[in-house]
Amino acid sequence: MKDTNSEMMNSQNTPSTHSQNYQRNLMVNVRRPEIIKSVLAVCPDDLDQKSRLEWLQEKRCVGVWAQCSACEQYRFLADVHDPCALPRGKWTCADYPSLSCDVPKEEPSALEEEHFIQDAYNAGSVVRAKLDDCPWWPAMIDDDPNIETFYWLDGIGDQPLKYHVTFFDSREVTRAWVPASRIRRYVADKPPRVNTTIPDTMRLRLNVAERQAQQATKEKDLLKRLRKWSFVARYKGEIKAPKPVEELMPFIRRFMRQNPDKM
Repeated sequence: MKDTNSEMMNSQNTPSTHSQNYQRNLMVNVRRPEIIKSVLAVCPDDLDQKSRLEWLQEKRCVGVWAQCSACEQYRFLADVHDPCALPRGKWTCADYPSLSCDVPKEEPSALEEEHFIQDAYNAGSVVRAKLDDCPWWPAMIDDDPNIETFYWLDGIGDQPLKYHVTFFDSREVTRAWVPASRIRRYVADKPPRVNTTIPDTMRLRLNVAERQAQQATKEKDLLKRLRKWSFVARYKGEIKAPKPVEELMPFIRRFMRQNPDKM
């Protein structure tokens, strides 16, 4: 988290470039139905880009399918919108008031099955993200306004390789794409160790970011959290409409080829 914010994005069309190291982050086995494409197909045409993204936030607040580690069946948890609300590691039917392993299993619809992704987070999940030469920084999983999604798949697997985050900060709102291996759940009472040599200005910003993240986690309603802390809520400039996908793909492919270690 450099003072210049050079490795983040606070404009509409500036990519983040930074190398990453690998770190495994164990999560509950959660499958979330990916409904973005079908939702956007019915998005009202008269919305500006900011309103369109807010509309998408609302439509995406759906439940998750979580796998019980005892009976190994997937259960649909309609009122759980944030996978981080589930316990880290193992989850069982007994953890959910209305369930037990004896309850017959539910079957996802064909549409849900087609669009399942192995997703540790949802838009609005509060996390810590690591950029080069910066401490682990409080952030929130959030949509990239350029491509209207918050994760990146490789086109083969169903597990996101990267997530788009918006950083908590006392300065102008910034955002970046970060490899999944460089993102952790946010745990307020277990902050990572911070290098004692970081500048005082950065330490002050980090303290503010910690307080903002704690404030955000107290709001359990994911939509309300997004309406206050998302990029579109905090960015003071114009949220421009994204370019057509066919125009963006050459840039995206070139970035991935030039930065293979960032995956």
